[in-house]
Amino acid sequence: MFASHRRRARLLATTLLSSVAGVSLSALPAHAALGSVTSASLSGDTLTLTVGGDRLLVQALRPDIVKVDYRPGGVADPPTAVIDPAKTWATGNIISADMASNPIVVTTAQLTVKISRNPARLSVFDATGALVLSEQAAEGVYADGVKFNHGSGQAFYGITGNPVPWAEKDPKQNLAEGMQRNDGGRVNANMQGDGGAPLAFTHRYGLLVDSIDGDFAITDTTLEFSGVSTRNVAYYVLVGPPRQVMAGVAEISGKPALSPKWALGFNNSEWGTTQTEVTSIVQGYRDRKIPLDAFTLDFDFKAWGEDDYGEFRWNSTSASGNVHPNKFPSGAAGTFARDMAARGVMLMGIMKPRVIVGKAGGGITAQGQWARTNNCFYPGLADYNEYFSGRPANDVDFSKQTCRDWYWQHSRTLFDAGIAGWWNDEADEANGTLFNSLQHFNMQRSLYEGQRAVSDRRVFSLNRNFYLGAQRYGYGMWSGDIESGFGNMADQRTRMLTSINIGESKWGMDIGGFFGDPSSENYARWMQFGAFVPIYRVHGVDGKQRQPWVYGATAESAAKGAIELRSRLMPYLYAHERINHETGIGLVRPLFYDYPTDPNAANLTSEWMFGESLLVAPVVEQGAASKQVYLPAGTWIDYTRGSVYTGPLTFNYPVNASTWQDIPLFVKAGAILPTQEVLQYVSEKPVKQIDLDVFPTTARSEFTLYDDDGLTRAYENGVFFKQRITAQRTSTSVTVETQAKTGSFSPALTHYIVKVNATMGTAARINGTAPTRYGDLAALKAATGEGWTTGVDVYGPYTAVRVAAGVARTVVVDGTPSTPPPPPVTSVLEAEDAALSSGAIVQNDHPGYSGRGFVAGYWNSGATTTFTLQASTAGTYSATLKYSNGNGSARTLTMVVNGVRTQLTLPATADWNTWSTYTARIPLNAGTNTLAYVYGSGDSAHVNLDSLTIAP
Repeated sequence: MFASHRRRARLLATTLLSSVAGVSLSALPAHAALGSVTSASLSGDTLTLTVGGDRLLVQALRPDIVKVDYRPGGVADPPTAVIDPAKTWATGNIISADMASNPIVVTTAQLTVKISRNPARLSVFDATGALVLSEQAAEGVYADGVKFNHGSGQAFYGITGNPVPWAEKDPKQNLAEGMQRNDGGRVNANMQGDGGAPLAFTHRYGLLVDSIDGDFAITDTTLEFSGVSTRNVAYYVLVGPPRQVMAGVAEISGKPALSPKWALGFNNSEWGTTQTEVTSIVQGYRDRKIPLDAFTLDFDFKAWGEDDYGEFRWNSTSASGNVHPNKFPSGAAGTFARDMAARGVMLMGIMKPRVIVGKAGGGITAQGQWARTNNCFYPGLADYNEYFSGRPANDVDFSKQTCRDWYWQHSRTLFDAGIAGWWNDEADEANGTLFNSLQHFNMQRSLYEGQRAVSDRRVFSLNRNFYLGAQRYGYGMWSGDIESGFGNMADQRTRMLTSINIGESKWGMDIGGFFGDPSSENYARWMQFGAFVPIYRVHGVDGKQRQPWVYGATAESAAKGAIELRSRLMPYLYAHERINHETGIGLVRPLFYDYPTDPNAANLTSEWMFGESLLVAPVVEQGAASKQVYLPAGTWIDYTRGSVYTGPLTFNYPVNASTWQDIPLFVKAGAILPTQEVLQYVSEKPVKQIDLDVFPTTARSEFTLYDDDGLTRAYENGVFFKQRITAQRTSTSVTVETQAKTGSFSPALTHYIVKVNATMGTAARINGTAPTRYGDLAALKAATGEGWTTGVDVYGPYTAVRVAAGVARTVVVDGTPSTPPPPPVTSVLEAEDAALSSGAIVQNDHPGYSGRGFVAGYWNSGATTTFTLQASTAGTYSATLKYSNGNGSARTLTMVVNGVRTQLTLPATADWNTWSTYTARIPLNAGTNTLAYVYGSGDSAHVNLDSLTIAP
């Protein structure tokens, strides 16, 4: 978005002008609350009730999902775009029904519905008999909404994402409050970077309403949805924990198609390029051995402004009106795209919802004339001068099939000449009008349906907002035109997780920020963060470059390491892409999805599960020497350092504030983690061998490896490779089983290296037979057949077995588990993350601190900073305090270790911008200890504290 355009959008967001083409929001007639049931009948899984002149249909779609459809006067509209029109449901879900009782009682294996007869009110209970939701006695369903009572003390999620900060106008939303939506909120998607879903859910259940837009009002005991967009009120109650609820929502609303494999790799987007420059940038990646899978082109690649459909042509011409002519001379012929594909780089191109209506020399363009004649302009939107060409334009009304077909007809020339992915921008507003919530949705629907009609290539897109249902159309989302800086980077974590909570599993952001100039450290840490989101892409405003080498050697090294790590994890990522397609549960999951009853996970946005087995807590704080991490219950292994932790545990994880290399990443015990060698792009060469890092436990664990051709829709017809792998430990051995593959695809893969961690095997067997033993891991990997070896790495002793892929194998490794390495004994704790009391405060007005600030306030008598320390063994440790004392003379402070007080004398520093350290030797007990710095009686204090380093 151009800068002046952004200022106009800010004004627009303030005025909240809105137009709603294609969405029925006409005033609904007033209707009294439901009266008494006059008749009831059951047919299959559907209960039909007559309530006066109205009808109430209750349908058990699944044992855990019930649909309620209130039809005033018996009238119902077709389902909205939220609902998957292709979905069919299995029958036989109702296991018992008492139609004669009051209330009427219908039961499935996972829920019970009770309907009182006078008045007609519905309640849902879970399998334990606990109440989920009950329609309010005074008024349950009504003309355009429904009111419920619910149990107190529940946190709510879903409803809406978070737009770019300046566009947030919902008074119920505050980015600082995290993922929870305990007050409710507006449901819409007409701000950039925003999203909406008529969905609210807790850790026990969810409520989905079939509506385009609306409003949730939530209190501690009530839940209401109002503003239903259809004449009937249809809602769904889903019973179960968050993952089950979200998978149910995907069944109702539709599951995402598989993205092409290249879309999971690294994507360089840039505005202000030429064919020559893009070629040079791509070569820069290849020369530096930095993986790159895609390049996204902005305005430059189009003949934008050129008379008569220039918006739909490659910029390979210089006819009248072209803003920057002939920037991509080989584009239209397809030569440029073929050259990029030969280098392993797929091209995405920007698409706008508008067409130019005024010719450069006067008169109306051909596309403008056609759209006007065929009523394909957005209702009520006057022509306006668009910012890139400065000429009159107008926006397409994508709610109409005719207009969608026409838009694809002309976009096809770009697809035929090599555009492999669509980047849809600005279908949220134009010139003082906020578009309806389905404008972006239907714009991508045009491209999705058009491309599928002419090609078996998978459809992939990026869009600037999301409304539930769009995921059916090859629909990814990015967070809009964000600013550079650590604070804005950190905000993207919450924005990602709230988008996932409304059903958008394919989310990304402009790494580095669209506006501004990130520092080298900001860029490096952002690239690490970006490696652990679904869509990994950099971008900046016109003329800004976001290649790793632009930001210096240190940032380049850190960024390259992050990109390479993502490349190694590609088998893991792609298996989860298949899980997303099958279940609707994406690669990134908020922590509470997997730990719904853990209060520490309920609103934690600083970390998330990255697939089934990895927990990541990216560093987003400037100058950080440590990162606070929370690990839920269970055993966790540091992916990089091998240390083993037992949760629940909150601790400060040391990171290097100079090299920026650290990514706090943890493996869940039981994981089967597939990795491959680093590739410069996903199809660089056949992957013949995959490493399976196994972290076995006494509970049986599993992972299903997945592959296909990565490009086409042949997988829809069974042309794929799936192999289920299980692992389990006993006191004397570990068993890993691979089942025979399913699917007709034959990948290049021939073998797995099954590395059983924390086990020095004494023997190994494959299907009961002892294979050849090799001298080390390198020799085993170079072997042509099956075999085994042992060794030691960061995770301790291991046993590795090379086994054929695609066939059934039982691998047994004899050996007892080794003692895991303890967590590192050196730890860095940020003072601002400690417990502060009696006037101690966090400030950041002096440079040179680590983390997000330092602790001041030691002019207040009694000011205290208390650290909680974990020691694996009892002993004497060094406690090094980083402090500043700009008073010009030494100052004293009291140190209290497990209740024992010692006065310290801290020498003066040159000024308040200068930091020094003071080391004391302290005794610590095995387990939990406390260390506090107190302005005590007899102290002179008046110092600032930055961090504490504990070492043996």
